[in-house]
Amino acid sequence: MRLIDDSVFVVMDLDDTLYAESDYQRSGFTHVAGLVAELFGVDVEPLLMTWHQAGDPDVFGTLAAYLGLHPRAKESFLWSYRLHRPAITLADGAVDTVNKLKQACAGVAVLTDGRSITQRAKLAALGLTGIEAYISEEWGGADKPDGRRFNEIMSRNPGCEFFYVADNPAKDFLAPNNLGWTTIGVGDGHGETRTSGQGEHLPDAWIREFRQLGALIAPANAVGRRGMP
Repeated sequence: MRLIDDSVFVVMDLDDTLYAESDYQRSGFTHVAGLVAELFGVDVEPLLMTWHQAGDPDVFGTLAAYLGLHPRAKESFLWSYRLHRPAITLADGAVDTVNKLKQACAGVAVLTDGRSITQRAKLAALGLTGIEAYISEEWGGADKPDGRRFNEIMSRNPGCEFFYVADNPAKDFLAPNNLGWTTIGVGDGHGETRTSGQGEHLPDAWIREFRQLGALIAPANAVGRRGMP
């Protein structure tokens, strides 16, 4: 496995890589429940969680029906969810790992799918607004595995090698694999890798937690760029 040094540019996914997306969902339901409590005097937070955990594909439609509202009311609840300032935190050890990467490598960025305002609200809540972000809605809705954003990062950082750190084999790794990047999967219970001959949609290696990425920083770069004290 190639180590991370000052010739490597590291790109990270956001949801379920740097933080737990379930925390965002819980935060959003709490926010919507607070709005409902204020406007209708009803505590629906336990119901929202119950419906979600039961696999309801239209939680806010169910909420509108429960409150006796027109079905269109679900759009208001949905946008309240999407636009709220989330109460989320980085995964254990991620702050330290991101700071080490900033010191050790050529640069870092976030590449994530989703709506611009929603994803940037997450970045703000996580204290990551200083990191360049490539969000699919800002690229014409070009969700992964579309390769345009990966190619753009390469064109902006000539002479670098590239890592992509993400969690979802269904879409995350195909484009960077085809471009010759080193790909790292984050998650528990995964074992298959591209190098085991299982396909280009898989990463080169898996780590259980994002903070374990720190172990891939080359020793000469562990406290800063090569040549720095």
